[in-house]
Amino acid sequence: MPNLGGVAELSSVACFTAIFWGTSCIAVGYFNSGSFTGGLPLTLAELWWGGRWRLLAAANPAGTIGAFLDGVSCSGLGVCAAVGYYEPGSGSAPILPLSETWDSRAGSSRWFIGTTPSPSGTLNALFEGIACPQPASCVAVGYYAQTGAGPAGARANTLAEASSGGTWSIEPNPNPPGSMGAGLNGISCPAANACEAIGFYADPSGNLATLAESWDGTQWATQASPNPTSPSSATTAVSCPAATTCMAVGNYYNGSASQVFSESWNGTSWSIQSTPGPSGAVDAHLTSISCPSATDCTAAGYYSTTGSNELPLAELWNGSAWSIQSMPIPSGSLTAVLEAVSCSSSGACVAVGYYSASSSGGTLAESWDGGAWSILPTAKPNGFSGSFTAVSCLSATSCESVGGFNPGTGYPTPFAASWNGSTWTIQSMPTPGGSLLSGATALSCTSSSNCTAVGYYEASSSFEYFTLAESWNGASWSVAATPNPPGPAGSRLFGVACPTSCMAVGRGNGETLAMSDG
Repeated sequence: MPNLGGVAELSSVACFTAIFWGTSCIAVGYFNSGSFTGGLPLTLAELWWGGRWRLLAAANPAGTIGAFLDGVSCSGLGVCAAVGYYEPGSGSAPILPLSETWDSRAGSSRWFIGTTPSPSGTLNALFEGIACPQPASCVAVGYYAQTGAGPAGARANTLAEASSGGTWSIEPNPNPPGSMGAGLNGISCPAANACEAIGFYADPSGNLATLAESWDGTQWATQASPNPTSPSSATTAVSCPAATTCMAVGNYYNGSASQVFSESWNGTSWSIQSTPGPSGAVDAHLTSISCPSATDCTAAGYYSTTGSNELPLAELWNGSAWSIQSMPIPSGSLTAVLEAVSCSSSGACVAVGYYSASSSGGTLAESWDGGAWSILPTAKPNGFSGSFTAVSCLSATSCESVGGFNPGTGYPTPFAASWNGSTWTIQSMPTPGGSLLSGATALSCTSSSNCTAVGYYEASSSFEYFTLAESWNGASWSVAATPNPPGPAGSRLFGVACPTSCMAVGRGNGETLAMSDG
């Protein structure tokens, strides 16, 4: 590790895996170029990347006489937040809470200090830990001491703070009794008055469990759904060829890594189906499913045999059992991930995602012709590398896909592409005014000139997340107005189905969220 001289201490470490960074880690603490009694203690951050540790200059509040970082957390997208405390050079409070953020997507070496309030009437307030399940959505914890408790401050009061970065209407939907939070990841609607949505909820112990809800055209109702024998599990996608026939896929934690599972709905109850994992895999994920009929489903995702580099995964359901299909891998790729699949018939499927290689990377698309999978030509939005996140196919020669790319700003921007059987044609997607970043996560098309994509965007003014919906009319994409539940925790949409009108599901303020445009 870098030799700083003087005194240095690292208090916390967090690791993430991003498409252009691979596996990286951030460690934080403080250093003093003099000694424990001389010099000025300042924040310290170091980055593990490319096989070595290097300094990543952390920020310090203006005028501080001491600043320390005690906790760090990184989201799956490589956005990291660190917390601790600092000592202002003037004022009545000797210790104040400190938070900083660093975004790997921007390729920047800069940390940015956030505004963190202190409880009223405190002498000391500081953070000791942080968790960030999503970028700009964090909870930091610590303690504070009331005025008069002395300069050291007794740990008499806990401290927690949270940060979160076509006419539609919200439809009330339930959450499991006693849940500590819930979210819906996918939806399928074989009819306007028949929808199945799946996801997860957190039990009082903090473990995740599967969640299923049904829509009868008037109201939502929770359904009992089984769980694998596991500390934590969640369903990620669902497809229903009929109101009484659905198949959902998901992932569960076996104590050391993620594994795959599936559940089927027969109109009365959900039941777990035996789902094989790839040979030699240490972890596996199913991200999407498409069922043209009750006896024909294709699920897509990815797996790893090393614990780091991912390989594409597809499995076929024949009505009684799952089987793993052979998938081609882009030449020289280090990572190849399938995020979505759409089957217009039993012999026509398209799966999309992304791949990365030592000298290239970008969107990934593969097609199934009933006998084998093959790689399709790639599409580059505006010449940049990107990734597909969703796809909807009307036939083997008519598909629409959405995804995201970095146009050089450091923040992801959505784009769309249409497949005509031989080439992809890139389409521009607008972003809401005042948004810092935005992304499309799900897509549903009823014709080549009628598609709806949903997702989220982050407001540059508040760094909070809001729901996003965009519509395609055959010529251009346009943003549709969508509501958001009240509260600062943020909202995202993860699934959409449009049998006639559209129903979208996701998560808002820590609870399940559903909205329709009908």
